[in-house]
Amino acid sequence: MEYLEREAPESLRGVVSGLWAVRLDPPFRHERVFPTPALHLIVNGGGVYRSTDPATDAVTTVTRVFCSGLQTAALRNELPASILNIGARLHPDAARSLGLDPGQLAGRVVDLTGDAPELAALAAALPELPLDAALDRLAPALETMRIADPDPAVHHFVAEVLADPKRPIPQLAAEVGIRHIALIDAVRREIGVTPKAFADLVRFDRFVDLTARVAERGWAALAVEAGFYDQSHSIRVFRRFTGLTPATYVRRVLADGPQATRFLAE
Repeated sequence: MEYLEREAPESLRGVVSGLWAVRLDPPFRHERVFPTPALHLIVNGGGVYRSTDPATDAVTTVTRVFCSGLQTAALRNELPASILNIGARLHPDAARSLGLDPGQLAGRVVDLTGDAPELAALAAALPELPLDAALDRLAPALETMRIADPDPAVHHFVAEVLADPKRPIPQLAAEVGIRHIALIDAVRREIGVTPKAFADLVRFDRFVDLTARVAERGWAALAVEAGFYDQSHSIRVFRRFTGLTPATYVRRVLADGPQATRFLAE
């Protein structure tokens, strides 16, 4: 396996939080991918992926370029035999900045091959490129897609909730000078999910990072540290996002190794 990771270039910092590249033959063909509070734009130089919607069981086939929006349940993916991808972790409110529709992306994986010709051309070239050279070409291609800056009120909301998912909506609205109902509408429009759903995504993401310390801290303490109101809140959200209880999840990670923290073999 080859894996590289880079910070986003300064020109994309308001939209992209990081770049990555991977080349491997996966040890399994089916995976369950847990939600994160980010969008994922992927340029694929390998075989096709098939992603199953957890709510409807509808299957989406994606090829050269695709984007995974904010998810509120684990995706089930069928992987190609060989993976060659480069990608960008996008800020939760970055979709419209790149000419994408947040509402279309939310809860889905969307094929963008026909809508992003420069990225599709890069995907076709990937098999002949070293991973670092491929990443050199990714940022300029993303810059050609950028058409606007994120909505400032929503960008403030996202940054504050990422820092503290218990921040009250009325307080955040007052900080940017709008009514809290207007902020709720703007968040739903610009990131595709409600403020509450996004805060739960942030809590869940923090909780996953903390689960390695469960033996020394206990579930209740980790739940509070992640920003949940109590342990029962954390269990409800965890089951909704993964289909597992936290205890079952930890047993799976211990059995499968740290690479299973956010991707479980099916």
